[in-house]
Amino acid sequence: MTRREWLSSAFFGAQLMLLAACGGDGEDDAEQPQAAPTSDRASLPQPKRERATLAVAALFTGRMPLREATRRWNEGDLAGSADDIELKDAGLSFSLSGNLEADQAAFADVLTAQISAGTAPDLMETSWLLDFPWLFESNFLQPLDRLIQSDSSNPMEQFFPQATQLVRHRQQTMAMPTLVTAGIARYLPDFFSQANVPFPRAGWARDEFVSAAKLLTQDTNSDGAVDQWGFAVSHFYPDWLPFVLHETGRDVIDLETTTVRIAEPAAMRGLEYWDELGRVQGIMRHGPEVLASHMRVRRPYRASRTAILFQTVFETSSQDNRALATLPAGPKEGTPLLLFDVLAIPAGAQDAELSYRALIPLSLHIGERSRLPTVTASMQHIATPSREHINLVFMEQQRDIILNILKSAQPSYLASSNYMNQWLLDNLTLPLARGEVDVAQAAQQAQDWFVSYLGE
Repeated sequence: MTRREWLSSAFFGAQLMLLAACGGDGEDDAEQPQAAPTSDRASLPQPKRERATLAVAALFTGRMPLREATRRWNEGDLAGSADDIELKDAGLSFSLSGNLEADQAAFADVLTAQISAGTAPDLMETSWLLDFPWLFESNFLQPLDRLIQSDSSNPMEQFFPQATQLVRHRQQTMAMPTLVTAGIARYLPDFFSQANVPFPRAGWARDEFVSAAKLLTQDTNSDGAVDQWGFAVSHFYPDWLPFVLHETGRDVIDLETTTVRIAEPAAMRGLEYWDELGRVQGIMRHGPEVLASHMRVRRPYRASRTAILFQTVFETSSQDNRALATLPAGPKEGTPLLLFDVLAIPAGAQDAELSYRALIPLSLHIGERSRLPTVTASMQHIATPSREHINLVFMEQQRDIILNILKSAQPSYLASSNYMNQWLLDNLTLPLARGEVDVAQAAQQAQDWFVSYLGE
């Protein structure tokens, strides 16, 4: 039995237990005709609607945006909040071990147990740390299309289309996007100044990036070995992905249709360009001495002696005194947009329609205030900063970059998958950097693995 088959059977077994405990689905009761009030009763005040309580789970500890939105909802200070719905903390916390598959299995056990006991949360926030393709396929989230289609307010129109694309899976909307991030470049200005290299300008081209990185790759102590690199692999998304997007103009993975395109000629052109940065241009590590640890550049970045890193908007501008820049431009738009947090209705929620009434206002509130927002109304708050949207206050240079990203970034399912990124680092990025395979071999191996993984 595959992992997904096990999850599916566990989920449906829990649903049957819950249904038996409740004595049916209640449809017969719901369809009973209501007696018309007499004229005397009609003149009396109608009884106040009973206040419902929804349990809200911020899955990972420290996720303050959902907790703050929940507080504001209960105080009536959140747009769209309803007087007849109270939100409470579900008390569902989840600790990560660092082993993705073990964390997924532990999460499955916890939620399956809650579904069986009838105590599953009514709303749940989760993230990239559990891997979205796995989560969307697992039957632990309720698809939202039926609810969205009956909502006359057209809520999806209030979100950036790029963000909503990333919550689509096999023709279904699985969650609401509350946090995204995107690829940007960060550089050390003092390294540029010492090498007399101009700082990156807006829209700098790929050849300008390579020329700068060559001058910044140095043997600073004259011992015959490079100890300051112009460029290095960091984390969150494959560093070759922007170059692939430059050539393809779209992601190489499509969860909507489970299409994989990494072995297509355009994608391989981008991989070839990245491979040549080390093998031909010599601006990053290349050869059999490259270790996995070299491919996971973490804090403190300055210790890596690397002038330019491809990172995300999450990274603060003050980190190691790095400055923010756009990714080098290519033939097509190539900044990957990553989905990071979502708010969803989990399986086992007591009433999906009731959960949905809170889902949209909470998602809009959180998404409008996220560092890289998912809601289009945030554009005005970035252009004109306000205290209410303090997360959207950027320095002028940063503001221009962020506004550009929100308009033109390419949504990437690949970059939004923690599991696929880990696999790629070990099985494509590292072997290419070590010179163990060529681009065609690496791309075909990845193509075959993706097709198998998405088809499980």
